[in-house]
Amino acid sequence: MSLVDPVSKSSFSSSQLSRARWVAALFAQPFIQRARKAARRSDWKRASNAYFKALRLIPNNGSTWVQLGHSYGHLGQIDAMQIAYLNA
Repeated sequence: MSLVDPVSKSSFSSSQLSRARWVAALFAQPFIQRARKAARRSDWKRASNAYFKALRLIPNNGSTWVQLGHSYGHLGQIDAMQIAYLNA
């Protein structure tokens, strides 16, 4: 399956996709850093919000899903925790 640019109708090359993933990971880093700081303060609501925002950019990042699951667990949101762990 190849991804197609909806405007030009041309397929993205593997180097373009790789670059897009790299940029997404770069933009996700501030959210991950914010989440880690919040978790160190036991501010689980902020941590979960920041991890969730990071995952919108890097949805296949297993370790971030695990950390989101931990945050949900601390908030007592067991169903959300299980879903996060399943996505990891």
